Amino acid sequence: VILLLDKGAYISNRHEENITAFHESIWRGYKEIALALLEKGVDINTKGRYEKTALHYAAEMGHKEIALVLLEKGADIDAKDLENNTALYYATKEGHNETALTLLEKGADFTFKNKENKSFLDKAFKNNLREVLETIFFKSNEITFPENNIIFHISPKFKILKECNKRKLSFNKKNDKGYNGLHSAVIHDNEDAVKFLLEWNKKQKKENRIDINEIDGEGNTILLLAYEIGNPRIIQLLENQKGIDFHHKNFHEMGIGEITIQRGRVDLLKKRKKIELKDKFSCNYKFNDDDSPSFEIEYSCSPLGLALVEFGWGPTAEYLYKNGYTKLAGQEIFPLIQQKSISLFETLKKKKVKIDFNASLENGKTPLMFTCELKDKEMVEKKKKNGADKDLKDKEGKRAIDYTDDEEIRKLLR
Repeated sequence: VILLLDKGAYISNRHEENITAFHESIWRGYKEIALALLEKGVDINTKGRYEKTALHYAAEMGHKEIALVLLEKGADIDAKDLENNTALYYATKEGHNETALTLLEKGADFTFKNKENKSFLDKAFKNNLREVLETIFFKSNEITFPENNIIFHISPKFKILKECNKRKLSFNKKNDKGYNGLHSAVIHDNEDAVKFLLEWNKKQKKENRIDINEIDGEGNTILLLAYEIGNPRIIQLLENQKGIDFHHKNFHEMGIGEITIQRGRVDLLKKRKKIELKDKFSCNYKFNDDDSPSFEIEYSCSPLGLALVEFGWGPTAEYLYKNGYTKLAGQEIFPLIQQKSISLFETLKKKKVKIDFNASLENGKTPLMFTCELKDKEMVEKKKKNGADKDLKDKEGKRAIDYTDDEEIRKLLR
């Protein structure tokens, strides 16, 4: 390219999409070629497709160093394309945090709106660009954040919370997940933020106070989220609050005990004086198989069953078993089959944990049918020995033999 330029190549030619060699070099990240073109006199602010400048392309592709060079050489930092979008908009739209921060540092206008009346803030929130949002928050008191995306939801740092309080922003405002300020502080595992908000809450009038037992969009209280995250210090802070609900179950019928089991946190289970667990509750399990599309089922589960599905026979299952949780609800057998662990079934047999090999899902599918579908000959043999009924029918009238074309398995079922 340099040789062609030295031989007098025309630098302003455009192809059918109105792109010049200069735009192309920026888009591809060819810094040296771009500099050579600039030395030959190319207009740094020349516009290409959709009236984008080179800086638009650098920002869109996340080429921070090239963007810096362009700015040093006089690129218009706030140049607008056909939709009135600036380089800052494209950097945030594509999730390029460092490039966006560089543009802000160099004085990019952050108050603009495009033809759709959208600002770059919408994209910054969508792509979770915390540092960009924090920078804007401290740069201006005038910027209005979206109603359901106040800054403390995305970055509940202590300094952010203090500034929000100073500006009299309510920590009751919820985001699109139904989180209030405390939910967000817990989800971000920020102990200082949780302490700050609990103290703030004590000083508020009743109408402005965060309800300590308020639920999010999934039915989780702040305490349930704390158990999901598993920080024992945050859990203790919340459990010390007057009126905290220890018995709440979310929309999936999961309470403190069930969530703790699902996370495999035996340490948290041991700290509780009494484990409150339902004998049976609903769970979801996603089946992934290389030979067929993934799918999800809802199945009934016991505390022991949940531990087995998540971790096999490990410390969590052992702890529950020793504390009297020795039964399965029945349908746990389906995800356990998919995990293809013969040794686990042997362990359950030794522990005298009763397994229902004829349990069925809503569609009438039995474990034997499911095993036939997976073409697992060894598991089919095991189930037959353990009393699986090969003649049961699903709701379409199909039997286990109808779920496989494997002749060896079909022979076992005849």
